[in-house]
Order: sequence, then C-alpha cells, then structure tokens
Amino acid sequence: MGKSSDKTTLDASPLPDFVQMLIQVLDKASIRMRTQQKVMIGSTALPFQPKIFEEILNFLRICLMQSAGVHLPERDELNYPQSSAPKVSKYLETLSHDPRNVVVRFAEFAENLLTASSGLAQTQCLLHLMGCAPHISKMYSGRLNW
Repeated sequence: MGKSSDKTTLDASPLPDFVQMLIQVLDKASIRMRTQQKVMIGSTALPFQPKIFEEILNFLRICLMQSAGVHLPERDELNYPQSSAPKVSKYLETLSHDPRNVVVRFAEFAENLLTASSGLAQTQCLLHLMGCAPHISKMYSGRLNW
C-alpha cells in the first residue's frame, strides 16, 4: 500500500498566529463595546466579563509565546515567563514596526481590564509586555505607583 498524498505535518502550529488572533479579538471587542453586551465595572466599560477577559488575555499570551518560537507553551509559562522572555522580546521587537501598532494595542487591551479589575492575568500580561518590549515600558514610565 502506498503512502497517502494527504500528509499531515507534525510541526503544524496548534495555536493561531498571535497577530491574527489579537486583531480578531480586538475587532470583536470593539463591536461589543458599541452594544448592550459591554460590561460596566465602576466607570470602566469592558467588552467582556472580567473572568472571560482574563482567559482571553492568557490565551493571547500563549499565542504570543508560540508565535515567538516557544514550542507549545504550557499554562505554567504564563506565571513564569523568564525562559521564553528572550524569544518573546525579539518577536515583539519585530512587531514594534507593524503599522497596526499591535503591541501597543495589546498593552492597552490588558490595561483596560486592569483599570476595572485588579487581577493576576492582567497584571502579568502588562508586566510581561513591559519586560519584553522597551517601547511599552516607556509608555508606563511614571504612570505606575508601584
């Protein structure tokens, strides 16, 4: 019996590309913010419930790590991103020239949740971005009281 010409590659990415996924999420969030589906926490409007928003941030960070070249990042990597930081930093540097400003938009997306609700996912997301992308660190210089 011959081999099937319908081969599946083992190195196919199990997760979507970070930029494509981020753009998709930001588009959906923008649509929700113009509808009754938005969520108000104090005076801050969110496109998703805080717990769902946190999961979205975690998923986007895992996509970010994989797009940066980290092979199948595990959820634990979100809490301890030191080993992937060099790859993520290099990848974010290449994205810093993207005219869509995806890295800045991702930071602002995470900051929106942090403004409404303090939590581990949003704090770690912003710290990860600030630690790996100097242009993001500059955005927050002097703004953080911690």
